[in-house]
Amino acid sequence: MRKILTIITVIAAALSFSANAQRAGEYNLGTSDANFSKSGIFSEIGLGVACGDIDSDLGLSVGLGYRYHFGNGLCWDILRVAYYVPSTTTAFEEGSSMRFLSGIRYNSAPVLADKPLYATFAAGYQMNVSDFERWHGFAYEFGAGVVLNPAVSLGLMWEGNVAHYDFGFDSANANFGIFGVKLGIKF
Repeated sequence: MRKILTIITVIAAALSFSANAQRAGEYNLGTSDANFSKSGIFSEIGLGVACGDIDSDLGLSVGLGYRYHFGNGLCWDILRVAYYVPSTTTAFEEGSSMRFLSGIRYNSAPVLADKPLYATFAAGYQMNVSDFERWHGFAYEFGAGVVLNPAVSLGLMWEGNVAHYDFGFDSANANFGIFGVKLGIKF
């Protein structure tokens, strides 16, 4: 798991450096809403503790999506596709899931050391990768943090699931998710 986290950290740092180098002449940090709210593709990496109706464990979430900027800091995450992976192999088959979300994001005017704050909410559908025909349901996410520069944001998140499992003769619901930190990179 430590090797995977190291690889993800190196990739995120490289992508951030690349995005900042490309935009060096485009942006003037802290001057306007437009600098921090451009439409485009984004990627997110979340790391946190899984909790709820599953065994507590370390979880990793990786997502990709498209964000449309309306103006005045309001954005629409038109589609975000995410993949959640628990850290243990025993929970891997039970807990790995695909998430398809749509939501809103608000970037404030620069507040903290000339950096905007953000808040986000998304909702959609999640399905278990190993048993998607019977294990699926509602997915949602809350998050808040700081936009470090026009390409990178860092914050806290809760990725929740209200999953329904159909046994054929009986069914059950499970509420679970991960709480942790999320690194966002906009391209």
